[in-house]
Amino acid sequence: MRGRLTRRPWVRRAVTLPLLALAAMGATALAPLVLPLAVARDTLGRRRWGLTRGLLVLCLLLAMETFGVIRAGWIWLRWGGPWIDARGARDAFIRDNHALQRWWASTLWDRSRRLLGVRVETSGLEALHGDGPLLVLVRHASHADTLLPVVLLGTRRLRYVLKAELLLDPCLDVVGQRLRNAFVTRGGVDRAAEVTRVAQLAEGLAADEAVVVFPEGTRATPAKRARVIQRLEARGDLEGAALARQLARTLPPLREGAVALVERSADADVVVVAHRGLEVANRLPNLLSGALVGATVKVHVWRVPAAEVPRDPAGAQAFLAAQWRSVDLLAGGVQPEAGRPGAKALPARVGARRRQRVGDVALG
Repeated sequence: MRGRLTRRPWVRRAVTLPLLALAAMGATALAPLVLPLAVARDTLGRRRWGLTRGLLVLCLLLAMETFGVIRAGWIWLRWGGPWIDARGARDAFIRDNHALQRWWASTLWDRSRRLLGVRVETSGLEALHGDGPLLVLVRHASHADTLLPVVLLGTRRLRYVLKAELLLDPCLDVVGQRLRNAFVTRGGVDRAAEVTRVAQLAEGLAADEAVVVFPEGTRATPAKRARVIQRLEARGDLEGAALARQLARTLPPLREGAVALVERSADADVVVVAHRGLEVANRLPNLLSGALVGATVKVHVWRVPAAEVPRDPAGAQAFLAAQWRSVDLLAGGVQPEAGRPGAKALPARVGARRRQRVGDVALG
């Protein structure tokens, strides 16, 4: 059933949009009853108001979904509805959808961070300065890190590689399908076609654009790591299996789509976004338990110039592996040594001076 929904837009939206409306009405009706019970529960037995804060974040997400869909509908009507192209309004229509994406992600990130009392510390943000197309590789540890590229990259227009299951999110479905993104079916029958669609995102990148990909493909867990190692060994990829064993907190980034993007984005600098702290809330029960309340999330960014990135298949795989060894170290709280291949990491003392607590302006 899920597969059919993700393949047929109007069938899918005929289900997901009414469900969103029902959920919004249900939350509005139940919140006055449920939230006092959560407050009482937190007062009696839980620390840091974790359940109450978690429920407020879920209410915020539901509200953002609702407002996002309504605003997306208004943008469609504003520029002519079915006659957008006939009116010559396509560029303005796309511009407003990019603006909606930035507003939605930055607002959800900032309000959630405030509700949960999360502190965000960053280093290496100078890597994001300057023009030119970018290929952005992001560690995937929770749903929250999908917001990071929009928040970090500001006004850049982003092209995302996303899993097709996310089309069941009504707001992401409507706006994401209007923009140049690739929604891929993991384990699909026609893998070559999926890889081609991903690689095509690297074509025609303007100076203010970036392609965003999560090379691991999914959030890392011990069970998933074991399955990845088993699959790589069965395929005869002993080097990939060895890399997977080396990575303690992440999965190997050598998925075909990520490698193809490195090969095809010859004019783009590569930006790597590593982070630590978000993995404690990779599941809904963890969020409601208060695991993220008062947490410190550390984000480190580095940039590799296009001229230093190998574009042949073997070189691209070696390059990705080198980056992810540094990502894995940072996920464990270890600052990579200066000069590590491709990492461009700061020495520990310099990194300490440049780390900053980020609030509303930089990551809000």
